[in-house]
Amino acid sequence: MFINFESLNYFNDQTNTLMSDKNKPKRPVIILIITILLIMFLGGGSIYYFSLTIISPLIIIIPAAALGFLSAYVLRKKVCRLSGNGNSLINTLVAGTLFSSLFIFGFLCANYSLKGNGLHKEVVTVERLYYKTRHRTRRLGRRYVANGEPYNVYYMEIAFTNGNKKEIYLGQKGYKGYRSGRSIELEIETGALGIPVIKS
Repeated sequence: MFINFESLNYFNDQTNTLMSDKNKPKRPVIILIITILLIMFLGGGSIYYFSLTIISPLIIIIPAAALGFLSAYVLRKKVCRLSGNGNSLINTLVAGTLFSSLFIFGFLCANYSLKGNGLHKEVVTVERLYYKTRHRTRRLGRRYVANGEPYNVYYMEIAFTNGNKKEIYLGQKGYKGYRSGRSIELEIETGALGIPVIKS
């Protein structure tokens, strides 16, 4: 029986190449994972700055989202080349979400962090104290997570003299030292971009 060893070696080389390529993560998947992590980071930062900013979130979210998705549409061809995914609709949606998150975070961070003016103390009233129950995540495997043990996150709602109300995060230790109906003093400053923020 005649065996062509050159053909056999060529077949083995091609098989090993295909298997190694299959095990390599594809570029679109890597780009998508990085983008999702960035969106989560920017979203968490925006939530933090929203908690210190005295304004309705929609006043910032709506213009930032419009600008973000408009930018993604204008740059859709470059985004497709960068992501390696030819689906223009998916690229525009993902990039629009990323740009919107970036604009929201950038505006809030700049307004709070850059030098503002008009720092003053203002007396506000504690309207109510309450908590929300959340659950820690529990990993079941490489791909699955489930709700773990519950814990409480505490908040208070304050009312300003002009009638505006604001939810303040108090952390897990609760509302010791606070009582409904009491007045407390906060340091308020007009941020660098004209939006008032809580500085105390």
